[in-house]
Amino acid sequence: MTIIESCKKNQEHVEAPLVYVTGSLFLYQCFKYLTSMGENEGLHFVTGIKLGRIMTLDYMQKVVIKSQSQVHAEADLNSLFQHLIFADERFGHYFHAYFHSHPGNNSHPSGFDMDYQIRLEAGGYKTIGGIFTRDGQMRFFSHKLPFIIEIYGKGVEQIDDTLFRFTEACFPESKARSKDTSDGSTGNGQAEQNNGLQPGNG
Repeated sequence: MTIIESCKKNQEHVEAPLVYVTGSLFLYQCFKYLTSMGENEGLHFVTGIKLGRIMTLDYMQKVVIKSQSQVHAEADLNSLFQHLIFADERFGHYFHAYFHSHPGNNSHPSGFDMDYQIRLEAGGYKTIGGIFTRDGQMRFFSHKLPFIIEIYGKGVEQIDDTLFRFTEACFPESKARSKDTSDGSTGNGQAEQNNGLQPGNG
């Protein structure tokens, strides 16, 4: 049974997880954009198509950044709403994810990231977060929203259910990454200093 057939079969069951499907090339393009802002955090939103319980992550929605620092990135709300309305009303594409970068190699969501995610889920959004680190990690997360990530293409290896990283063949810059960052023990601890509530704050 294919993944599409499986999701169609289960789409009537509330407990069935959403399946977010993306490609390694798109993730690499997201990484390059998010880390192109010097030492500051980057931020963008993601949309795609919806087929039953399958949600694709394949279109980057860049927004105006109101403010940013090494541990903070805040989208301009007018720019954000304009992009979301444009995608939804004109093309029927929904808000599937938001990606931002973290300094260092700590890919765990900060308290502010989780606060934002909780508010999204409380508002009915079927949206997940994604954190990219400069050493080539990608962690996807939610609060209570059950989900599965499927990544197609080469150049990405899976560490656990929601943590991935680029391979050295695809991403030679990753040589500097730590041997084991899956527990977040090598993070710099700065994220909790910021008191913003938008995605990307830490």
